[in-house]
Amino acid sequence: MSKRIIGLLLLSFLNASPKWNELTGYTFDQFVKDFGKEYATPEDRAAHEAAFNDRLKEFIVHNQSASTYKKGVSRRTDRIV
Repeated sequence: MSKRIIGLLLLSFLNASPKWNELTGYTFDQFVKDFGKEYATPEDRAAHEAAFNDRLKEFIVHNQSASTYKKGVSRRTDRIV
């Protein structure tokens, strides 16, 4: 049982998204890999990539401000509204 827990913790550590201060240089391709994303068509992927890139820029600008909280990526950062 404990080996399984350790394995799961190690796996989650290896697939962890970047911290708020590690967003500069983070790419959509890395996001896709980190969160195991798959898209139905190239057009769908392009739409999600555009949404991701817009949010990533917003997060970086926000995190450079004097705000009392920081923003980071999650599995929903590429969502289309």
